[in-house]
This record gives sequence, structure tokens and C-alpha cells, in this order.
Amino acid sequence: MRFVICPLYQEAAPLIERMQLRPAGTCVRHPVYEGEDIRLFLCGYGSLEAAASVSAFLGQSAAKERDWYFLYGSAAGITRDDGIYQLNRIHSLDSGRDYYPSLY
Repeated sequence: MRFVICPLYQEAAPLIERMQLRPAGTCVRHPVYEGEDIRLFLCGYGSLEAAASVSAFLGQSAAKERDWYFLYGSAAGITRDDGIYQLNRIHSLDSGRDYYPSLY
């Protein structure tokens, strides 16, 4: 299964349309869309809202270690048009801390 997490509908709309995803209910008041072997969850924005809603969504979805997880969004307004980005550092403006996600 592939899980796509996106903060806002406006960011996800092209993906929903292109992959012909259909509404599949809600999880903690946030919309869920699904297609063949893919579930897209609109988690809302803000670190606490996103963390809580994504945790609930993945728990409800019985996500497994072998599943694929994608965060899909505008990356806070990056305007370069070089393509897809693989993040290797996340800087929290709230706490001032840097996070280094596992890439593999």
C-alpha cells in the first residue's frame, strides 16, 4: 500500500484528479481518498495538528513497515521548478531544532 499525506486539499487536488482517487470517508474529521493500492490523507497544517491526525490515520489504516509513505505538498511555498525534492533536513520554526529523517 502507498500512503500519501498532504496538508491541504489545494495541494492534493492535481494528484487526486490525476490518479482518479475517490472519497473514502474521514479520519479525525480529515478527508481520506483512495484508489488502487493508494490512500491519500489530508492531515491539515501545523505541527501538532498534522502529527496527531497522521498518527490516528496510520493507526486506523493498519500501516505496515513494508508500505510506502509520502509527504506531498508545496514545502511552504518553494518556487523553484527543478522537480521533486528529497528532504534530508527539516528545520522547525517553532522550536528552532533541526531534524534529519531516515532516507532509507
